[in-house]
Amino acid sequence: MIRKPDGGHHTAYRFFIDFKGGNGAARANGSGLQPGTCSWIDRVLSASEPRRIHFDAHPLLVDIGWTQQQDKGTSMSKYFNDPSHFWSFFDYNTGKGYFDATSHKILIDPSKVRS
Repeated sequence: MIRKPDGGHHTAYRFFIDFKGGNGAARANGSGLQPGTCSWIDRVLSASEPRRIHFDAHPLLVDIGWTQQQDKGTSMSKYFNDPSHFWSFFDYNTGKGYFDATSHKILIDPSKVRS
C-alpha cells in the first residue's frame, strides 16, 4: 500500500524491470529504442549505469494512463508486447544497482499501432 500526499491510501505494488541498454538515445517519442531496451532521451546509458528500474504501481496499471477502455485489465507483459507501446520513467540512480522511478507514464506511438 502506498500513502498518497493527501493522507489517503491506495493499493500499489513495488515492481522492478530489468532491461537491455539501448544502442542510442531514446528520443522523446521513443523512436530510438528497440523492443526491450531503455535509454535516456538524449543519450545512451553509460556502462556503469544500472539496467534495472524499481517503481510503484497498481498491478494492472488501471490508474496511470491507459488510453482505451479495452486496455484496462490487460496485464503489463501483454500490453508491452505491442511495439507501439512505450513506458516513460522519471527516475534517479540510487547507487544501489537500480534506478528508482519517481513517476512514470504510458506512451503510445500512433505510427506503430496494429490494425
